[in-house]
Amino acid sequence: LIGMSLMTNTFHRTCVLQQTLRAAGIKAPIIWGGTHPTVAPDESLEVAEIICIGEGEHAMLELAETLEAGRDPTAIPEFTGTASFNADDQLLVEVDFAVFRAGVYPNDGINGNDPSNGTEFVYAYQAFNISPARPMTTLSVQVLDGSGAHNAIADVLHELIGGLEPTFMEIDPISMSFVNRFTDPPLNPDEYSSVVLFTSPNEPMFAPATVQSGGLSDQKMVPTPVPEPTSSVLLGFLVLIALRFRRS
Repeated sequence: LIGMSLMTNTFHRTCVLQQTLRAAGIKAPIIWGGTHPTVAPDESLEVAEIICIGEGEHAMLELAETLEAGRDPTAIPEFTGTASFNADDQLLVEVDFAVFRAGVYPNDGINGNDPSNGTEFVYAYQAFNISPARPMTTLSVQVLDGSGAHNAIADVLHELIGGLEPTFMEIDPISMSFVNRFTDPPLNPDEYSSVVLFTSPNEPMFAPATVQSGGLSDQKMVPTPVPEPTSSVLLGFLVLIALRFRRS
């Protein structure tokens, strides 16, 4: 695995370097990261085979482990990462997120349940309460009108099992949010939730997510479906993690 970090002023130099490596018979996968792939992903993918958008510590590790195990790297979720919430240093929550293309999310009844049966994107989230004393009561993700979001479930089989299921969950058309309430009981410090997810036929963009506890709340950006008929522009991805592969 070869990594190249580039800015816009080194884009053409990186193109030449990649062409030189391929002409020399080097077949190792090449991934681009840095400022230019983050701000110009589509231009980068005209040349690059794989790009990493934003900070890539976790995404690069997952890619390296996938390649080492001989698995198909295009099966890695298209958008993965962690959003870190902090409300007045009292409510501290990390939310892992991933978007799976149709047919990639496990649906064998052992490692996961895909309520779309492999026909739609799966938008999955898992909350970890790392607060010193404050419980978390709500996790919500904005889903805009026309996003096609539906099939909201708690998947107790995927990733870390044993997580707390929401007391109540829905895709609320009034607040335009995927709402997960943890009230009986709340998500206490040092606890984590089950994976909560929904499906949509639409590709991802980024929109606000909110965690709450009483009067405390904080917002961060996470993946959510693009509302139709909007094109699949990536919004707010500068501080998030994504692996994208050039389509053959």
